[in-house]
Parts: sequence; structure tokens; C-alpha cells
Amino acid sequence: MSAIALIVLVGVIQRHFVRQDIVKLLSDSQFALATRVADELDSKMQLHLQSLAQAAAATPANVLQSPERIRAYYSARPDLLVMFDGILVLSAKGDVIADLPEIPGRSGVNAADRDYFQEALRTRQPLYADPVLGKATGEPIEQFVAPILGADRRVLAVLIGTLRLNKKNFLAGLSDAKVGKTGYFFVITKGPQPVFVVHPDRSRLMQARQPGASPMGDIALRGFEGTVEGVNSYGVPVLVSYKALKTTNWVLGAMIPEAEVFAPIAEAERRIYLVLAVVALLVAPLVWFITWRMLSPLTTLRNAIQNLLTGDRVFTPVQVLRHDEIGDLAANFNVMMADRDEVDARLRESEYRLRMITDNMPALIAYVDRGLRFRFTNKTYGDWFGYGPEQLVGRSVQDFVGPEIFSNIKPYLDEALKGERVTFSHVMHTPGKRRMVEVTLIPHCSQGGEAAGAYTLIHDITEQKTVEAKLRQLVRYDTLTQLPNRFSFNERLADAIARSERTRAQLALMFLDVDRFKAINDNFGHEAGDEVLQEFSQRVAQAVRTTDTVARLAGDEFVVILEGLRDASEAELVARKILAALEPEFRLRSGTLRVSTSIGIAYRGPGQVDAEELLRNADRALYVAKREGRNRYHVDAPGAPTLQTA
Repeated sequence: MSAIALIVLVGVIQRHFVRQDIVKLLSDSQFALATRVADELDSKMQLHLQSLAQAAAATPANVLQSPERIRAYYSARPDLLVMFDGILVLSAKGDVIADLPEIPGRSGVNAADRDYFQEALRTRQPLYADPVLGKATGEPIEQFVAPILGADRRVLAVLIGTLRLNKKNFLAGLSDAKVGKTGYFFVITKGPQPVFVVHPDRSRLMQARQPGASPMGDIALRGFEGTVEGVNSYGVPVLVSYKALKTTNWVLGAMIPEAEVFAPIAEAERRIYLVLAVVALLVAPLVWFITWRMLSPLTTLRNAIQNLLTGDRVFTPVQVLRHDEIGDLAANFNVMMADRDEVDARLRESEYRLRMITDNMPALIAYVDRGLRFRFTNKTYGDWFGYGPEQLVGRSVQDFVGPEIFSNIKPYLDEALKGERVTFSHVMHTPGKRRMVEVTLIPHCSQGGEAAGAYTLIHDITEQKTVEAKLRQLVRYDTLTQLPNRFSFNERLADAIARSERTRAQLALMFLDVDRFKAINDNFGHEAGDEVLQEFSQRVAQAVRTTDTVARLAGDEFVVILEGLRDASEAELVARKILAALEPEFRLRSGTLRVSTSIGIAYRGPGQVDAEELLRNADRALYVAKREGRNRYHVDAPGAPTLQTA
């Protein structure tokens, strides 16, 4: 009897520990599956948002002038339509101005009341929108949002990529994925009113989750991650794993009914108890032999589980030797582990695709950890610097960029590690080239909210800055004479008047034009006229002080701003110097020519005329000088001589 009791006791203990190990392995495996699927989902969400942001940044402002241009532009770039079920462009007021593919009734729909639209206007940054029911279609959608900015960083429009949650895409496709044979995945939002984003029952999409419907779901929405046993909202006992997504305020769940998971174990337990009852009636050796035969497959399965938990973690399928409940348990175990290997393979494939995308982007993409060491770099680092990933991974940022540059960018890195998104520009020296780059640092936050590192995106904006400098030159300077133009003159005159008010010093404005310039153009041609204007501007500039401003308003009209005058005679002295500087003949390609000028002078003391009236006074004095014979100056000021000549 003691032998029988011992056999019974060993069987019960063995069953207990085997079941405990299986539950632990299934829980760990299912949570690992949920984690991998969540990571893959995060990667795809990030890839979609980055692609949309790049498309928004590359969209020219003139494309937004009409819906036809918008549709033609994006139709010629079908990569977005491959990634999204549709794209929309909203005006800065929230009106739908174009969509692709075009849906009747959607054009003109206003989304200004949507939170994501207000957030895009406020931050001017790409973002994930909360899932909503489309205003035009009424179907559940997830939206990726990226503002289209002008050169002055003003929001011109908002580009939106949509995923239809009840159609075929990477989100909706998750609804059809299975956990085991009858289990499934679902995704639910956090917040005061959680809703389902992914669920195999399409009728539950965008439906609010009732508080307290499932205690398991309640703790997951409060931040729990892991695997628990419990009862779902349908009243079915389940094993469910929860994993929060990093990119969005969502929680992924992987659920499988306990009836599927533990059915083979329950049947095996019933058979064991039956066998133990029979053993009580048989001799001890027979009992021992039968027990050993019954439990040996479970022991094999337990050893395989133990090897996965403590060994090399490489799964070798357990041989199924029996066609009963224990054989079903081993077969189900093999299926679950095969599912895990399949998820691992998909994850590797996803990582490969992500590497291919980042390696083919014309920008530096990297990830640095909290210790400011590289943990990932794309191929562009090799193109720019000649370093492969194996030479950069593990290397510190300071060692890579040098102490001087590191001291300049360290404050930005510190901000990113505090959880702030940072964008700045600086000069980067690569072999044989000096680049102006724009750096974006995106913090990578852990579940506790602490930044574990930062993603870096570096664009070469050298050509853009060169174009901006040229545009500034064109806006403020005359292309023929290289003198300040009318726009720049207006700014400088306003500044000069402001300084005159502060210093209480006198200011003079000289208005000049070339005498008989029309006759020069008519007799010698416009090319000669241009040569005269260039030589004229140089001689006038050489005759005044370096602190004075010489500008060309239009045609042959020039102005000179004289500041800090002690008395009116100083301006007249400058006028005489200009007239004298023009006396030598102008040497043109077509011959020599004598050129003269007429000058009008107007003064301004503190608290007197404004810029517009001062210019009119100088213009009036100019016409007096021209009327009186040209090649002379006239002063428009009380008590000044009526006419002066060279």
C-alpha cells in the first residue's frame, strides 16, 4: 500500500509541476508573441508617419493652388497610396481641398473641430490621430497627420494618410491573425473613453469599452503588461497578454480561451486519476510500470520546456508518440512554438525592410542610447563619412563629432533625453565637403516615461540655405549695380530717421538721376546705358562716406542717405564731390561719353518730416536742379541757396 500511495503521490506532484511549467511557458510565450507583434506594429506606425512627414516636407507650395494639381502631384508619387488606403489634403482652415482616391461628398468637409487638426496647427509636427469615424464615409479610420509648411514655417495645409480599419491593411489585417487555433488579437485605446481599434468582431470597431466589463482589461488600461488568467467580456475563461504600444496611446491584447490551452491537460488529468484508481487494485510493479508509461511523454514535454527556459532556447519539436490527450498536448505545444518561430521570422523580415528603407533614405538616421552611444546607424553614414555600422555602433557621439562640436550640440541632446523633441541646425564637416544640416532628435521613452535614448534624423540643407541667401540678395539688392534697392532703401531710411531721433543729429537725403539718360539709351543702346548706370553707381559710392547709404530706386534714379551731419554745408560738400567725381569721361565698350547728374537735397532735423515727405522734398529739389540747367544741385531747406552748380 505504501508503494501505491507513493506512486499516487508522485503522480499528483508530477502533474502539478508539469501543469505549472506549462502555464508559465504558455504565459511567457504568449507575452513574447504580444511583445513582438506590438514592436512590429510600432515599427510600421513609425514608418508610415515618417513617410507621410517626408511627403509633406517635399510638397511644393504651388501644388496646393488647386485640387487638380494636388491629385496630379500625389498620383505621380504612388508610394503613399501603397502605404495608405487614401490621402487627404486639408486647407489651413480645415476644409478638405483634395482626396485620393476621390470620394463623392468628401470635398469641402471641414475637420477644423478635430483634435488632430488643432494639434497639427499648434505644433507644426507630424502626429498620430485618435481613431475616428470618417465624416464623409462614416467608417472607422486611423489617420496619420503631417502639416505642410511654407518657407516661413507657416502651416499651408495638412496632409493626412488614412487606414480603413475594416479593410485590408496592416492594422485591419491583425484582426484576422490567430493566437493558437481560436485565439485572436485586439487593440484598444487608453484614456477616459477607451474604444476598440482592432477586433475580429468588426461590429466592435470604434465601440466604447464599458468600464468594469473585464477586470483584466481594467488593469491593462492602468499600465499593466504581462499575461493573466481571467474571464473576458463574453464570460469565457481566457489567457490574455497585454503590451502597450510605444508610438500611440494603444494597448495590444493577445487572447486565447483556456479551454483550448488546457483541454489536453484536463483530459490527461482525468486519465491519470482513472489509472491511479486502477493501480490501487493492481500490484505495485504493474502500477509503477503503467504510471511510468503514462507520465513519460509528460516528462519529455517537461524536459523540453525546461530546456527552453534554462537552455539555449532553440526549439526542437517534441516527438508525438501517442494519439491521445497527451499526444494532443505535445502537438499543440509544437504548434505554439512554431507560431513563435513564425513571429520571429516576420520580425526579422520587418527589421530587414526597415533597414532597407533607412539605408536608402538620403539622410543620416541613427539611434543613440542614454549614454550617448550609437546603437544603430543607416548606410548614409558610410556614404558621408566612410564608416560602416560595425565601426559606429558602440562608439560615443563625442568621439565621433569631436569635443568642440559636441559641446555645441550637447544641450540639444540633453533636452531630447528629458523627453523633448528637438530640431536645430549646425555645420557638419564630412570628408571633402562642408554641409549645413538640420538635426531632429526624437526621444525614445520607456513605459515609465523616462527617455531611454533618442532617434536622430539629419538632413543636408546646404543647397536650401544657398538658395535662401541668393533670394535674400535678390530681394534687397539691385542686380545691375549691386546697390541696395528700393525695398532695402526704405528699411535703411526708417532706421536712419530713428537714429536721428535718438542722437538729435541732422539727416540729409540726396535724390540723383543721370542727366539726359534717355538720350544715352536711344543713341548708344541699352547695353551702353547699363554700363553708364554701373559706372555712375561706383563713382557716387566712392564720393561718399562708408557710413552713408547709396541706393538705386529704379531706372536712373539714385538716392544717398547722409547721417550724423553737424550742419547743412556737409551735405553740399558731398554733392560737390559727386559732381566732381562724374567730370572724367565714362569709358564704355562702344567709346567714351561725358555724363553728369542733377542732385536734390532735403534736410531733416529731429521731430520733423517723415520718410515719405523727406523723399518728396528731395525729389522736388531734384526737379528744380534739372529745370535750372542740370549738372548741379539744389537744396530744399529754409535759408538754403536757391541753386548751386558745379
